[in-house]
Amino acid sequence: QVFRQLGDDVTVDPWMVTGTGTWRAGRNVGLTGGLMIGTQYQGVGAGVDARVFANTTSVSLRGLFSNATREGERGGQLTASIASTVGAGFGVNASATQQTEGYRSLTDTTQETTADWISNHYRGQYSAGVSWSHALLGGLTVSYSRSSLFTNVNTQRITASWGKSFRYATVSINVEKTLGGDASATNANAIYASVSIPLGKRSVRAYVNRIDGSSRLGATYNETVNDVFSYSVNAEGRPSESS
Repeated sequence: QVFRQLGDDVTVDPWMVTGTGTWRAGRNVGLTGGLMIGTQYQGVGAGVDARVFANTTSVSLRGLFSNATREGERGGQLTASIASTVGAGFGVNASATQQTEGYRSLTDTTQETTADWISNHYRGQYSAGVSWSHALLGGLTVSYSRSSLFTNVNTQRITASWGKSFRYATVSINVEKTLGGDASATNANAIYASVSIPLGKRSVRAYVNRIDGSSRLGATYNETVNDVFSYSVNAEGRPSESS
């Protein structure tokens, strides 16, 4: 048996009952629902997924509601997302998640949800992105994200990635950039680049990462000997850095 004790609470012998269901509500619409009842925690969720505009666009909406009796907190979380294909090889997407201060997931109830805990949790998270792929030029993705903590600290970032498979190797480059916001000092700007070369049951990958002025160079060798045994060898170093 697993027992839970937080703070001055008496040790609790936990139990949990869950139930989920899915239903069709038309040719391109699906519904989901779930219920969780357990020791000092109850939760319910519902969602709808739909494909519209001749199946070129996917729309999703999710709602979660919780009652954490030990903490005396009730709240909800709402997530909406959309993804659409706009012409050959081109796509756009966006998502948003908003939650109230009283919302708790089941995992949250295994922690002491003090003021310090809530200050590190998000009130809202939002993102939008575009992607494009071409047989000759490879694939490119650019996305923007914004996060807001319950303490009104905001973070904004933009990321871009490019990758292409050649005849004998695959190349990828990823860039992350902080655009400002109250938490910009704690969010690193970074560049990741790698080249992977498959060699049958073996593969070699070389990479360079640069995060806020600090660089790392490395290489990894992987080999699959048989169905039950494989191994990898990695070497990494930091070159001398100038200010």
